[in-house]
Amino acid sequence: MKSDKEVTDLYESWLAKHGKVYNDLEEKERRFEIFKENLKFINEHNAGNNSYKVGLNQFSDLTKEEFSQMLGFDNRSTETNN
Repeated sequence: MKSDKEVTDLYESWLAKHGKVYNDLEEKERRFEIFKENLKFINEHNAGNNSYKVGLNQFSDLTKEEFSQMLGFDNRSTETNN
């Protein structure tokens, strides 16, 4: 498990690598929280006995919902008319 400083440093490096700039500090902090959750998922997944590994990429500051919407998927439940 990485220390808070290591995660912060990783985030700052990731921001620079992907050219991410946010409108304000509040948005940067919100994206950092999402980044940390995604990093936790990555570490847990890669520690398991899976046939593939996952890692950080340019989308690591997005929630699952934001990523799905960006790809054009609709996460809302489908309503049926009976």
